[in-house]
Amino acid sequence: KAKLWDLASGRCITVLREFKGMDSHDGGIYSAAFSSDGSRILTMSNDTSAKVWSTHTGKCIVSLVGHSRLLHAAMFSPDNEHIVTSSSDHTAKIWKALSGDLVHTLEGHRNHVRSATFSADGSLVVTASADCTARLWSGETGQCIRIF
Repeated sequence: KAKLWDLASGRCITVLREFKGMDSHDGGIYSAAFSSDGSRILTMSNDTSAKVWSTHTGKCIVSLVGHSRLLHAAMFSPDNEHIVTSSSDHTAKIWKALSGDLVHTLEGHRNHVRSATFSADGSLVVTASADCTARLWSGETGQCIRIF
């Protein structure tokens, strides 16, 4: 389970937990990140899912399920409207952060996609893969723009 801590006191404020029938992660949580406004936390697990949690209630708001293998990275876009995830299934995915709807699957890497991140304005995504390439993608269309 993931916990939210108060830095000043060092005390646990809340434990992130299931809500409305959404299960908590079935596997270990590998990473957690805040939305830029601090209202949500994004976790990713070796159960192939990512989840969005409310920092106010500690409850799961959205579950992102669609990868077939282990996740390596998950992060919010700068405007908190989207989330990008990357996986051992050789893909990255862009999701709507509030609804959990899948927007684009970024396909083309030939090995694990180890990281994915948005550009400062959120219009681009860069992925890095164990296939020894990085790819630049349009966040709007999901098309690969360049291979490095």
